[in-house]
Amino acid sequence: EGEVMKILIIEDNYEKINKIHKALENFTDVSISSVLSVAEGLDRLRCENYEILVVDMQIPDVRGRDINVKGGIELLLQMLSLSKKLAGYLKTLIIWMLMLQY
Repeated sequence: EGEVMKILIIEDNYEKINKIHKALENFTDVSISSVLSVAEGLDRLRCENYEILVVDMQIPDVRGRDINVKGGIELLLQMLSLSKKLAGYLKTLIIWMLMLQY
C-alpha cells in the first residue's frame, strides 16, 4: 500500500469541481480537497502539503466576491513565498500560463 497522494482543487464552480472529482475517482490512494477562493487556497497551503494542485485561473480572492481574472496566477505567485522548494517549478508554470493568455 502506497502513500496517499493529496490533491487540492482551487475552483469556484461546483460543476467543474464535481467533474474533476469524477475524473480522479478511479485512482487509488488519493485524497481530494477543494476550496472556493484564493484566500481559502492559501490557508490550506499554509497548513498542508499537496502533491497536485488544480487551480482555476479566474477565481475570486475571497468566497462570494467578484471573480479576479488573474486570481489563479496571483495565487501561484503568493505560493512562491510559502515554499522555496516549489519556487522553480512555479516560476516556469507561471511564465507558461502568462504566455498562453496573450
